[in-house]
Amino acid sequence: MKDLEVYFNGYKDERLQSFWIQTPRGRYTPDFLILRRNENKKYRRGQTIPIEKAIIIETKGKPYYNEEFRAKEKFVKDEFLKHNKHFRYHCFVDKDGKNDFTKHLDTFKQLLKEF
Repeated sequence: MKDLEVYFNGYKDERLQSFWIQTPRGRYTPDFLILRRNENKKYRRGQTIPIEKAIIIETKGKPYYNEEFRAKEKFVKDEFLKHNKHFRYHCFVDKDGKNDFTKHLDTFKQLLKEF
């Protein structure tokens, strides 16, 4: 992961607030955005380094994986990814409602390996 940039949309960390996707159901801001820039260079203020690939990662607890979110997710999968070939999307859902995402670590590691 040393050549990747990871952005998190969460409590007291709003660096990801400027990346969002407008869907018919409103704005969608993912939990994580992982970037790989051309030539494996990292972003530095004042530099323009094109993005080679991006993975949008979502983590949803059972109560939040609702109809509104699924409609936004469908738009991302069906429309956004079709027009943005360098993006991938993956949503990890906690179906047990325990907010235990450790069971998804192997899948996450595989996503990064393929990235």
